[in-house]
Amino acid sequence: MNIPQTRCVLASFNPHKLQETSQILKDTDVFSCAQICPTYTSVDENGDSFSSNSLLKALSLWQALAEDQLEYGVLADDSGLEVDALDGAPGVKSARYASDQATDDQNIDFLLRKLAVHVSCSGSHKDVLTARMQCALSYIAPHQPRLKQPQWIQVSGVVHGQICETKRKCDHSESFGYDPIFVPHLTHDLLRPLAQHVHPRYSSDQLVSRLQGQTYGQWPPGWKNFTSHRYQALQNLQAVLSESMTR
Repeated sequence: MNIPQTRCVLASFNPHKLQETSQILKDTDVFSCAQICPTYTSVDENGDSFSSNSLLKALSLWQALAEDQLEYGVLADDSGLEVDALDGAPGVKSARYASDQATDDQNIDFLLRKLAVHVSCSGSHKDVLTARMQCALSYIAPHQPRLKQPQWIQVSGVVHGQICETKRKCDHSESFGYDPIFVPHLTHDLLRPLAQHVHPRYSSDQLVSRLQGQTYGQWPPGWKNFTSHRYQALQNLQAVLSESMTR
């Protein structure tokens, strides 16, 4: 997958996001904001939606690049987990659910404690708690002096699934966020890009059997990148950009 004729800077200081985005956009040069634009600093993510927060980050980085006269496309995503039993929480607070400086493990533990309270009050079981991974992505084309205002594209991606009963061990370093407790709902549509990647080792049906009931953190390294909410959003962005180029 690639973004045509563009070098991109990712508006994130999260090395896991940079790694995943770079692996998905393997035919596009994706750089960290710290590497290309040291003057860029994190923005206050005070939006009430993933979409609004991703645009805040994209506009802030675009402005910093424009001031330094650097011609790079801007990618910014805001993403997280929504759990139905918690009325959509942690949502936009996914990265700081337990506290502003919380680690992934602290956020997961806090979430599981909240779910335990819900289960004890409602009588439902954690194994059937539905959830989804959401990603809102904002893209702004490289700065052009003739354009006084940036023009942006916003897309989204989602993967449905459920929260598992306990945090499960991850066997590799690519897992991050809520990967150790999120079990994606496997469909042939979701697995099609992964099936193409691992063909002929696994058919789509064999992949379902191989991955059924596993958290993203238990998947082999790199496999999540062909199905994740971030992959879905980037795939939608590529489709929008390709369509605009043919007009």
